[in-house]
Amino acid sequence: MKIKELEKIFRSSVKSADKLQGFLPDMHIARAEKAAEAQLQRREKYGYKTSYSREFDQRGIVVIPNFMSDLTGFVEEIEKFPIAENKNEQNLLFDETGCRTLYFRWHSDIARLYDIVMDCHALPTLEPQFRENTFIQRLQNSPNNNDVQKVMHMDTFFITVKFWLFPEDVTIDDGPFCYVPKSNILTDKRKEWMRKQWTDIIDGKIDPQRTYGHAEGSLRIFDEELIGMGFDPEATAHPVKANTLVIANTFGFHARGELSNTVIRQAIHGSIRLSQPFEVI
Repeated sequence: MKIKELEKIFRSSVKSADKLQGFLPDMHIARAEKAAEAQLQRREKYGYKTSYSREFDQRGIVVIPNFMSDLTGFVEEIEKFPIAENKNEQNLLFDETGCRTLYFRWHSDIARLYDIVMDCHALPTLEPQFRENTFIQRLQNSPNNNDVQKVMHMDTFFITVKFWLFPEDVTIDDGPFCYVPKSNILTDKRKEWMRKQWTDIIDGKIDPQRTYGHAEGSLRIFDEELIGMGFDPEATAHPVKANTLVIANTFGFHARGELSNTVIRQAIHGSIRLSQPFEVI
């Protein structure tokens, strides 16, 4: 691979290992460091508009109860949408005419949600991506289904903001969102672990339990490794009451929770992932 090609990939958001075989492990770490520095510069530029963004920087996750002004009829409206884990033409929250639910068409909650998400990411505005990536998620979760999202992982090497607005209770038995608080911080121990994972990927030594996502750059981590970094794997589940907004930096370690019975977990879900993570904007 030519130097210019490597430089182009280095400065992109590409995470897939098959496109990064020309990299040494230290170059992967350098990308993470550069992306973290860009986020620090964004924060210095735009500051903290709310206490939520300060907590987001410190812990990687923010949980805001009683978020919406009124839940009347909202669950019934969501249930008109198809069961789907990912976005599609049928479940996007917005279309060319505006919001596709009567609740958000007449309430200011969606504007407040947008403002808080932008504040957490330290961005002035990114409305097109917000509109394109926000959808009604009706996730059918079943026990012991070999779901790769149930293995604790990081999404990519730079800050990515995801949010879930839950209109109903999500109990510990419903497989709640799991997150390791403060794992969003790029510590020396975190870099050492990431360096070893990239070395193993390059050498073709991947534990099958880390799943195919590991080789794609969505690195999977085991409990004993979390303990080695000083985290408690038992303190990661985040059950919530109805009308709770959860915002997480998915550079931090997170997973879908395991459960005992099949359930449909409903939420307004979306994400903000920069295409140029090294730019301050």
